[in-house]
Amino acid sequence: MQKLSANTKWQVIFIKAVILAGGIGSRLRPVTLGMPKPMARVLDVPLIGHNVRLLKKHGLTDAFVTLKYMPRAITDYLGDGSSFGMNIEYVYEKSALGTAGGVRKCYVRCREPLLVISGDAATDCDLSAFISFCEEREAVAGIAVVTGPDPLEFGSVFIGPDGRITSFSEKPSRQAVCGDMINTGIYYLSKDVLEMLPESRCDFAKDVFPSLLAEKKSLYAWRSDFYWQDVGTCEALKRVNMDALDGKIYGFSAINTTGVTQPSFISENAVTENGAVIGPYAVIGEGSYVGSGAEIKNSVLCSAKVENDAFIDDSILCKGSVVGESSSVGPACVIGDHSRIGAGCCLGEGAVIWPGRLIPEGACMFGYECGYPKKFFIEFDSSGRFFGDASALTADIAFSLGRAAASISPRILYSSSRDHASQSMAACFAAGAASSGARAALCDSSCAASLAYACMLYSSPGLFVSGASVSPTLYFYGSDGYPLERELQRKLEAGESSFNISQRGDITSFTGTDEALIAAAKRADDNSFSAKIQGLTPASRILSKIVGKEAYDSPFQLSISGDGFLLSLSDAFGVKLSHAELICALAYNEIESGKNYFVLPEDAPHAALKLAREHGLKVFIRGKDQIPFEIPDKSRNGFFLASALAPLLKNANNATEIRSLLPTFSTAELDFDPGPESRFLLRRAVESKCFGECTTSNGITAEYGGGYIRIVPTIGSILQIRAECADMEAA
Repeated sequence: MQKLSANTKWQVIFIKAVILAGGIGSRLRPVTLGMPKPMARVLDVPLIGHNVRLLKKHGLTDAFVTLKYMPRAITDYLGDGSSFGMNIEYVYEKSALGTAGGVRKCYVRCREPLLVISGDAATDCDLSAFISFCEEREAVAGIAVVTGPDPLEFGSVFIGPDGRITSFSEKPSRQAVCGDMINTGIYYLSKDVLEMLPESRCDFAKDVFPSLLAEKKSLYAWRSDFYWQDVGTCEALKRVNMDALDGKIYGFSAINTTGVTQPSFISENAVTENGAVIGPYAVIGEGSYVGSGAEIKNSVLCSAKVENDAFIDDSILCKGSVVGESSSVGPACVIGDHSRIGAGCCLGEGAVIWPGRLIPEGACMFGYECGYPKKFFIEFDSSGRFFGDASALTADIAFSLGRAAASISPRILYSSSRDHASQSMAACFAAGAASSGARAALCDSSCAASLAYACMLYSSPGLFVSGASVSPTLYFYGSDGYPLERELQRKLEAGESSFNISQRGDITSFTGTDEALIAAAKRADDNSFSAKIQGLTPASRILSKIVGKEAYDSPFQLSISGDGFLLSLSDAFGVKLSHAELICALAYNEIESGKNYFVLPEDAPHAALKLAREHGLKVFIRGKDQIPFEIPDKSRNGFFLASALAPLLKNANNATEIRSLLPTFSTAELDFDPGPESRFLLRRAVESKCFGECTTSNGITAEYGGGYIRIVPTIGSILQIRAECADMEAA
């Protein structure tokens, strides 16, 4: 392959390609239960075949293919690459090495620069132009990027005026997406960056690229209006096929055929009987059969059989599946490999049939066997919670959510508030988890913070359900007792199910979780104090057992939120200290106690962070930093915070006295809706540095105007803006 170098002389670039093809593709089930994700077909050609042809088109004739899940299907299809005019070598991963770990194994075989491309994405990227762009700028690494409305699954990139990348936001939560420039996973990698890759598991976007940015290496983004679509879901697979029929990719040209409404594709090795109605937007793959009177539109058939007078709309039929005579399928249905739908059946919207199933004649299914109905989706806020309405969270949704949770861990803790609706939803969740091979353990946690502590104590993820009858809130926690990592949130959002039939799930229970929390909070600093407790919620009752017997002569009254995470304090004069101020008070208390380290939540006031750092404390930010196990997180919840503040509260006479010890700060908040261009505006704010230097973890945070500003996307296009300054007028 050749390029025009900076000195205008033509020279040869020695570069090989790496096709990443080891993923399981669990969000694409049931399509990927019978094949690896790169073998999913677009216009009857596997995705990996399209990408091999793209490499060949741009002169890259030597390629490595990384394999892990069902590798034989890919090696049988590609062979040694000679049928594509390529030379292909295979690299096998016994265990998942991450995107960079697999590329490292390829590099040690050639010691040359590499171009990395996904085997399971559809693209017509101009690879020649991309490589030339990177070479001309002597980039250590380069990323091909496209503009898109929702970079949730791919991460967003922020670019300076010279094309250098300034920061990343890697696969953020939906409420933390603050850009519209998508990382496509197409990379140019120089020998310098390839030499630094570790042999252990690591990822480019999570590990390698942030490290390059920290070292101020020349990391560039190449932006162009090429087609790119990750085929991660059945809906995406269908969309790419329809886009291909529209000529947006792969150069499809419609041919007029009797009885076929264009655009449509029919394989030469498919059979369509006279009287069949094909199209528009029908893809009839090799080995498929369509009977007389059958109608196929907006659908993809992969070696499937549709008998006489059946109707298929907006659906995918996988290999060997059969739809019986006069049956109706769709919209948004997926029929797994070798499943048979009997004659006269009706499969309604969103029905997903797993491989090898038999649906008896005349059956009607208006539901699903995996995932969620098309009209329902779950999304988490920046604190790892899901909010919904009572009509959205039904028993079958909770059951399906439990099935998805079984893909996270073989053991799931669960609990709920004491109202019947929440208990019922939690029970349905447990039944779903058990049906997929997990052990669901009911614990007696009376609030979400107690359940989170139990998750940490028993090293198991868990769910707490509250308010299901009016305004459901689902709290999910990982085995560390903190909100689930984004990767696990994605599995739940997609309704990803494990369906582990190799083991039998069950439902069990245990008690003592509230008592364990009380005991742990009491011994956090080995201090006791008395205070009045406001409220009669379960969280308030737990707090009263931690701080001691109610003292009517105490100058302080404590209030805790229903979930147990937020604490506030007031005195007899009506002066109130917010949770943010109490976090600052905790920082002051740790300094006075001679501590060397301190854990802060990600949304803590900057005043607390500044105070701790000014006094030489090592600060760990929860949600960003890896917190050593031996370091206690005293702001984990309102109970631990109350206990940790005991020395300060015992020696203070009122809230004003405590406030006088703390940095002065005020916060102001505003919800702003800029419309559908909110992601674009946030990216421009970062790239133009209108707030100065920004961090892009969970929204935008910057030092600005003598204070601090934080902008976090929320539901829809609304931006939540919070300013923190020395006084309220400035905020």
